[in-house]
Amino acid sequence: MKAPPFPVGCLTAARFEHAPIPHSPKRLDIPRYDEHITGRGRPYVFYTYAKQRQRQLNLDEPEFSADDVLLRVYLTFSGDGVYQRGALLEFRKNGETWQGRGWRYEVFYNQWSHREELSRIQPQELAPRKGWADFEAVFASVDFERLPTEWALEHLMEWLERTRPPLNGPTLTIEYATPALYRLMVFTAPNVTRDGAEEARRLDAFMIYVDDEFERRESRAPAAP
Repeated sequence: MKAPPFPVGCLTAARFEHAPIPHSPKRLDIPRYDEHITGRGRPYVFYTYAKQRQRQLNLDEPEFSADDVLLRVYLTFSGDGVYQRGALLEFRKNGETWQGRGWRYEVFYNQWSHREELSRIQPQELAPRKGWADFEAVFASVDFERLPTEWALEHLMEWLERTRPPLNGPTLTIEYATPALYRLMVFTAPNVTRDGAEEARRLDAFMIYVDDEFERRESRAPAAP
């Protein structure tokens, strides 16, 4: 499986501290480096960044969650200077009940500590205009339980090398959990790579649906510092 590039700053500055993979009773599906000598056997850096954001947003650990379904989608957009725009969408299901919430924030990548630092955090409540049953049908069409991370899709990697499209779109780091399973997946600009892989097309259709159908209301819950 082709692995993502290891960040150059991690090779030239202080040693990159990968987030440890916890000992969980769940089956953990976290992609690890198997080609790069610096990070061999360690989880992809995207797992570490997700854990950094998780802590700063005061969220629980999906590796140990008891929810019937928990989906988190971390999005990173391009920005000005050293700051980028970021967001997190979270959907939980327990029994027949779904809940949604989100956060918007700015991301500063501290290259000396290899840490993503969040600021201007704005929590939100998410509610689908057409109801949760409609959402669940679109959610099921993606098949998050089996969706590979993009580097595992050889046909997508071949398409990218052949066409070399500009990847103008957000990077999505996805966490999916059930009482027995935790998975991490990454897709770069699925709005572009949808032309090279059916898996990216399904994911992009889900993100378009969420963007179009969900009302975002400012939450009164206190934001993390």
